[in-house]
Amino acid sequence: MILIAPYSATSGNVPNNILIRIVNELRRKGYYLCTNVAPEERALHGTKGLFIPYSQIIDFVNKAGFFIGVRSGLCDIISSTTSKMIIFYKERDRVVYDLKEMGLKETDILQYNFEEVEGSSEQIYKQIEEFVS
Repeated sequence: MILIAPYSATSGNVPNNILIRIVNELRRKGYYLCTNVAPEERALHGTKGLFIPYSQIIDFVNKAGFFIGVRSGLCDIISSTTSKMIIFYKERDRVVYDLKEMGLKETDILQYNFEEVEGSSEQIYKQIEEFVS
């Protein structure tokens, strides 16, 4: 199972073209996908929408095994999990809030700038696919 958290009030949202491609590929591979949503947000197409309270989020992500999301405070909360994490940043935010540089998550993590992925070749998507497999 993979929990996706594409929304952030402060960091912006992961661009739809990135998410659509990742969700479609992971569904094709048989993964069960959930979108972490607040009451006013919508689940990504092809995923189950869940509102997970902060008090339960660490246990949920540990059991899921994978997390994909935009860099937000939620990433700080779950950085101690044993799950693999893929984090997307706006370029300006990564300079300050890089989870590896902060010492919050040093293994089992991939981090990308939105712009890096949008302008990339197939290489980044292949890295993501191999990381999740």
